[in-house]
Amino acid sequence: MVARRRAAGHLQIDHRTGKTAAFCQLVNNPCQIFVGKRKRQFDAGARAPQSGQVRTQSKKTGRIKPKNLVHPVGEIEPPILHADTRLAQRQEGSVKPAKIIHEAMQHTASGSFENRLTLYFADMGSDQGAAWDDSNLNDPHAVADKRSRVQKMFTAIAPSYDLNNRVHSFWRDQAWRRKAVKLAKLKPMDVVVDVACGTGDLTLAFARGVNSPVIGIDFTHAMLPIANRKSQIANPPTFLNADATALPLPDESADVVSIAFGIRNVQAPEQALREFHRVLRPGGRVIVLEFSEPTNPLIRAVNRFYCGRIMPITATLISGDKSGAYKYLPKSIGTFWSREKMVAMLDEAGFIKIEQHPMTFGVCVCYRGEKALVPSPSGRGLG
Repeated sequence: MVARRRAAGHLQIDHRTGKTAAFCQLVNNPCQIFVGKRKRQFDAGARAPQSGQVRTQSKKTGRIKPKNLVHPVGEIEPPILHADTRLAQRQEGSVKPAKIIHEAMQHTASGSFENRLTLYFADMGSDQGAAWDDSNLNDPHAVADKRSRVQKMFTAIAPSYDLNNRVHSFWRDQAWRRKAVKLAKLKPMDVVVDVACGTGDLTLAFARGVNSPVIGIDFTHAMLPIANRKSQIANPPTFLNADATALPLPDESADVVSIAFGIRNVQAPEQALREFHRVLRPGGRVIVLEFSEPTNPLIRAVNRFYCGRIMPITATLISGDKSGAYKYLPKSIGTFWSREKMVAMLDEAGFIKIEQHPMTFGVCVCYRGEKALVPSPSGRGLG
């Protein structure tokens, strides 16, 4: 355990550019960071400042105090980290999440981050057509460029995403997330990775339940500034812009990996499940929250009518969406894996003790699995 000590001298961290001499000096110098009234220890650089602030260490008290800054419209604080390749070498044993985050920050500070974002948004804006229409919705999971279409779709609906989630789930979506957190059986120092985190609702629910770093990952960058703005809590998560099928995390570096309403949007969901298994420590838990078709015929018929006829109209009116997102939603649910297939794919990925927990008449299901403590010769694992 590294002894607690404050960094000497005047510490000023400005994450507008991701470049700071003080940050580089503190790589191996742990310091105490105060978030609100709560004192916490991190490896320096592991936690960015609150939105629109620079933290300056007081020479008298040693506390890091926020100073307001005026940033250009749309600038993101703390930084959203981009990772199109894994940022850490695979290695045996546990890896501190602070080190993972710090390596990501070093990658971001290289200067290529802003260039990639400029090219990304230019590319997204070059195609003004709908991401989804009747020609590709018979089976959206079979579309070759599903990944880019999903990314374009979520970029379009990001501003109204939370409102549509609340309204069209009749405010049940937050209850589903609370159930997912409960099933994860968190311990205070568990490291949690929330994949396809979107605007951060599940990520924040996890962050409120642990005293260790929580990492939210999403491959649609437009979702992450919204998640950041909502992260005004004592244990704010760190957000990474990365893909579920190539997580920028070392082997066996997390205790819980979750994904809420995102696994069916992944181009190769079976590969994503294998990634979740890779980054989990032995005994770690995977949580998959996903929509499903109710088993009761009457409820299933009502749900299909609501999702297929009513919700696409009302959600499109609220969002002003032209990407076809709310045509895609019911089709992506109806053509995705059944509950039995999901359980089979979790088993195929190597998970054990797989459970399914239907909620709200089976409209939503929370799947839970564990990574075995002892691997078997076949690679599946033994409880």
